[in-house]
Amino acid sequence: MLSSPAYWQRGFPTRQAMDEYVDQGIIPRLGEFDASDQLYAWKSSQTYNPKAGLKKIKVPLTAVNTADDWMNPVELGFLEEGVVNDMTPGYGQAIVLPASKETTGHDSYIKAELWKDELEKLLARSGS
Repeated sequence: MLSSPAYWQRGFPTRQAMDEYVDQGIIPRLGEFDASDQLYAWKSSQTYNPKAGLKKIKVPLTAVNTADDWMNPVELGFLEEGVVNDMTPGYGQAIVLPASKETTGHDSYIKAELWKDELEKLLARSGS
């Protein structure tokens, strides 16, 4: 559940709507999840820091975030700082898409229609 609170409020505006979602969409799938896998994934991200490897990137890169991403809050500036200060100049670009009814917070990355235009620009910069 990495989506933004606004996304959840739009989709499930009442307690009853959320209860129905949990009953129909979450509880039936609980057997598919392994708690150890979830703990491993969360724990591994605690020590991950891509900063040291950013200088190694020698191809055009576009990093996209959304203003409603609460896992990587725009206000902290990590994305922009990494692209500006830690990448070789000219390769990286940081884009922050405004929050909208289409964005869903941290998991907006799975919605290609949100960043399609940025992908087209990246391909053009890459000579593709």
